[in-house]
Amino acid sequence: MTVTDLNLMRGVPASIDVDAEIDFWRRAYRDHPAFSPRRDFADYELAIRIGIEAFIEDPDRTFEDCRDTLEDAYEARAGDFRLHWYDAGSAAAAAWHRLVRLHRVRSAPVNGLAPATHDPAGTALAS
Repeated sequence: MTVTDLNLMRGVPASIDVDAEIDFWRRAYRDHPAFSPRRDFADYELAIRIGIEAFIEDPDRTFEDCRDTLEDAYEARAGDFRLHWYDAGSAAAAAWHRLVRLHRVRSAPVNGLAPATHDPAGTALAS
């Protein structure tokens, strides 16, 4: 069974268009509080991509659960010229949380119990 198969079973779309998400952030980053409008988009792009890829890989985890792993991935891929993770991590988190909102994972029935109808905050989940 592939990651895609598992994600389909959990209600995650078969594919999330990474390039479309990158394009969204390219247009929107200056207006989002996680980003400094004085920085170029290129400073944030790798962190955004890492956040997107991590969500696709395991949408059931929280960003906080994998923050350290994402930081390691960022440090390994960023090379010498990079934005410090302290700043880049907020970009990765913003990309992750956008995908959570867009592709909320609905739980499958467990032990005969119906899927959740509300998130922990009490907001109704989409059908």
